[in-house]
Amino acid sequence: MWVRFQFENNWIMADTSKPISLAHQIVPNEEPTVSAFYLSAATSTPVEAGEFVGDTRRGGSVNCEVLHIAPHGNGTHTEGVGHITDARIPVTNALPAPLMLTMLLDVAPVRLKDVKETYSGQHDGEDWVITARALENAWQKSNTFDLSPPAFVIRACKDFFRDEAALFSGRNPPYFTDQAMGWIRAMGASHLLTDIPSVDREDDGGGVCAHRIFWELENKTDEPTGEAKARTITELCNIPKELSEGIYLLNLQLPPVKSDAVPSWPMLYEAQLVENDG
Repeated sequence: MWVRFQFENNWIMADTSKPISLAHQIVPNEEPTVSAFYLSAATSTPVEAGEFVGDTRRGGSVNCEVLHIAPHGNGTHTEGVGHITDARIPVTNALPAPLMLTMLLDVAPVRLKDVKETYSGQHDGEDWVITARALENAWQKSNTFDLSPPAFVIRACKDFFRDEAALFSGRNPPYFTDQAMGWIRAMGASHLLTDIPSVDREDDGGGVCAHRIFWELENKTDEPTGEAKARTITELCNIPKELSEGIYLLNLQLPPVKSDAVPSWPMLYEAQLVENDG
C-alpha cells in the first residue's frame, strides 16, 4: 500500500507493503550472533508447576516459557531517559508516532586523536569515534530536500566490523563525540537509531556523556522535562549494507513492557518526494 503525506513543505510517498527490518533477531538458548557489554545470552526455560510442563516435546499440552533477556546486550533495543536517571521512567512513556520521517546517514568512524572533537568520558586517542563533521557531511550529501526529520538512522559499522556476527564485548566499538551528539540535538531529532551497541564508549568511566547530551541531563538525579521525556535511542540495529542513504518512513515498534529499555523492532519503508498535484 502506498501512502502520500505532507511533511513541512514537501509531499512524500512511501510503499508500506515492503518493510525493511532493522532488528537483530534474539534467539534464546543458541550461541548469540549479537552481544555487547558481556551481558549473558538470552535464554528460555519451560514453566513447570506440579504435573504441568510447558514443553510439548516433554509431554506438555502447550509450550509456555519464561524468557531471560538483557535488552542492552542481546540485540536491537530502544531506551528512554530512564536509562540514566534515578527516576524509573519506562521507555514506553516515550511511545513514538506510528510512522515518522527519518534520514539514513552513513558515517565512517575516525580516530579520536585525528580530530579536534572531544569526548567528556573516559577515552583514548586510539578510539574510533563518530564526529559531528562526518554527520554534517553525510547530511549535506543526502538531504537535498531541506527536511528536518524527527528521527535519524546512523550507520557507522558498515565497513568497521566485517564479520557477520556483531559480537562487540571487549572490542571498544565506535561511539559519538560530544559534538556529534550535540549536532543530533541541534537538528531537533527526538529519535536516534544506530548500529553501534551504545552511543557512549564501552568503558566510559560511568559518565554516559553522549546519553546525557541527548537527554540534556547533567546528573542522574536531574528531572527530565518537557519533550526530553519523549526522546529515544535505539542501539544495535541491523542496518542492511545495501540500503541507500536518504529519506525513509520509520515504524519503531516497542513491546508494552515498563523498563528503561526493551527489545524493539524498527522497520523502514522506502520513501520519495513527489510533486503536489493538488
